[in-house]
Amino acid sequence: MQPDYTQIHQKALVADLHCDTALQIQRGYDFSKRHNTYHIDLPRLKEGGVNLQVFACFLDSNILPQNRFDYVNKMISRLKTEISKNENDIAICHNATEANTIIGSGRIAAFLGIENGMALDNNLKNIAYFYQQ
Repeated sequence: MQPDYTQIHQKALVADLHCDTALQIQRGYDFSKRHNTYHIDLPRLKEGGVNLQVFACFLDSNILPQNRFDYVNKMISRLKTEISKNENDIAICHNATEANTIIGSGRIAAFLGIENGMALDNNLKNIAYFYQQ
């Protein structure tokens, strides 16, 4: 007898450790509505049983160095706004304890990440700054 994969999936912690949805949200993508044209949206995350999602804030090397810090800040701000609009379904976490609390409440835990180090603008103090964001 084969195992019931649906039950295994529902009992497991399901984490997607990378998506580029932050960039799409920056471009006006409505994360709260179902789409068939991009990687993820909130309805599909919920239907797929995803418990934890890492949102990568991608910084293209074509962005001028003097604009990189602000570009990522704007992307993070927009992403945080979209997540807060859907606070009954998803919330930002900064560590495993917060993630477990959010997941335990029946919501999706969202980690924010930055893809590549250009956003640091050659200033290691920005690591702490972005952590707080």
